[in-house]
Amino acid sequence: MRENDSDAKLLELAIVTMSHAVQAVLVQVEKPPDPKVVKLIGLKDMIDVVLDSIRCPWITALSVTHAIPLLASPTMHCWDIASKHPDLLNFLAACLRCEDLSVRCDATSAFFHLHHHDAKADTTTLDPRRVLESYEKGAFRRPRIEDAIVDYGFQDTDIFNTILAARTFQSAMTKAVETQNLVDLGRTLARLVVQTEFSITDGYYQAINERTGRMETVDTGLPFTRWRDSLPPCAEALEGTGYASDIDMADILQIKYLIMTRNLKEAVLRAKAAIERSPHIPYFYYPITLKADMEEGLRYAKKGMQCKTTTKFVHFTMMKRAIEFSGNLGITAVVNPHSVTGGKELGVAFLTSAMEDAKDFIANAPPDSRHLQEVVDWYMLMTITLKGPELDMSLIDFTVSVLNV
Repeated sequence: MRENDSDAKLLELAIVTMSHAVQAVLVQVEKPPDPKVVKLIGLKDMIDVVLDSIRCPWITALSVTHAIPLLASPTMHCWDIASKHPDLLNFLAACLRCEDLSVRCDATSAFFHLHHHDAKADTTTLDPRRVLESYEKGAFRRPRIEDAIVDYGFQDTDIFNTILAARTFQSAMTKAVETQNLVDLGRTLARLVVQTEFSITDGYYQAINERTGRMETVDTGLPFTRWRDSLPPCAEALEGTGYASDIDMADILQIKYLIMTRNLKEAVLRAKAAIERSPHIPYFYYPITLKADMEEGLRYAKKGMQCKTTTKFVHFTMMKRAIEFSGNLGITAVVNPHSVTGGKELGVAFLTSAMEDAKDFIANAPPDSRHLQEVVDWYMLMTITLKGPELDMSLIDFTVSVLNV
């Protein structure tokens, strides 16, 4: 190619052939390529010669359309090579301004892959007890934070519901020892589960052994000593009442317990059975959105969001999952339109849905939502991908005043 860089037809044939051959080796989601094969390809030289070739004024359109996915392919598994090639990174970034949506999705997908290997999940877990301690010390009284919370309504924030759930939970566990009433305890816990992710504090009934001076688990007469293990017996007690509302609450407790003990498969099966009986309960859709199956997860997230009687926690958690599913499915459908029914048009619909849901989340979710940063990231990515060259170079669309965060 270097020796015949003035031969447009030769460049076209070489790039088209390499594009199909190299992608077949490098673009395997579940299976990294054989290092020996990667070495034979000579990725750095290949990237250099392809970039030089597509800069030629006589290069054909067919060459360019095959060069873009070819140049994007090393980002999936050979990120160590791709990340050290500034010309490649500049080219992929420039592709985000292309008028062709397929090209922009190729570039977005490449940047996803490029950083996936060292990406770290945001720390979104909370210790309700530490949140309560921070609140009592005035950590949330800084002017900007306090203003955002007051404007939104303190009782609707995640902070308030986490603190309230922690206090209510402790009170309920203490009262249960006195009353031994699992039905009342179960009803209280079920109401907490749908209010916040951190509704069930894990701990034990303990007391100081006067002889040893150590904390020890004590027998309270209840069929559990570890607090999270209260959920199954409470669910069984609720089912025994025969009331429809109690049976729904029992399923909520069982599903929560299965999620807490990382038995997602059983949680999904129980949730689907519960939906058959009570499709109006939004929490039943929640565990299905935690699955890896994006298409099914998106369907159930959207159905759950349509439930009329819901809580902010359940609604916005499912919206966040819908954004993730729509964004990923949209990029996949546009880049590989033959892989899905509906093709590129469906992909555009997914991307648009992700962007609109992200915009809705930013505008209406609690300002202290633990998912807000991630949703803002998705909104920016979807906006860049969909708008492309229409996006103002000043990036005014992403200023704090516009996003209202």
